[in-house]
Amino acid sequence: MRSIVSIQNCYNLINRVFDISNSEISLRENCSLLAYSPIAGGRLTGKYLNLKKPKKSRYSLWPGRFSRHHTKRGEQAILKYSNLASKLNISLVSLAYAFVISRPFVSSCIIGVTSLSQLKEDIKNFYTSLSNKTLSEVNAIHYDDPNPCV
Repeated sequence: MRSIVSIQNCYNLINRVFDISNSEISLRENCSLLAYSPIAGGRLTGKYLNLKKPKKSRYSLWPGRFSRHHTKRGEQAILKYSNLASKLNISLVSLAYAFVISRPFVSSCIIGVTSLSQLKEDIKNFYTSLSNKTLSEVNAIHYDDPNPCV
């Protein structure tokens, strides 16, 4: 009999439901998370802040399709994470990826890109690590409004 080795769930800075629903069992049963949507469908790039919709972006090409990421509370949380990333002198994308892969139950995450330059940038982001102090700051934002886009 084969055992399950991973589970694929959405997991990112603005959707950490896995923390409260599956992380403990994931660690106990050695069944890691393959996280999808680590940058929340592009919301954690910051390019959509203040209701911006860049041309040829997923939110302008397919309006309403990714509405779960567009909430007032989500916008506020993303702005806080963006400010933290600026303070750390890294991109919001780097912060988002570094956070996801820092979790002990995550084995990998799925990235989505629309260009080769984006892929190269995303691969570089996987070499960013976060200090305990930074993780505490991330958690402070999270505890202020857990899962604002769920």
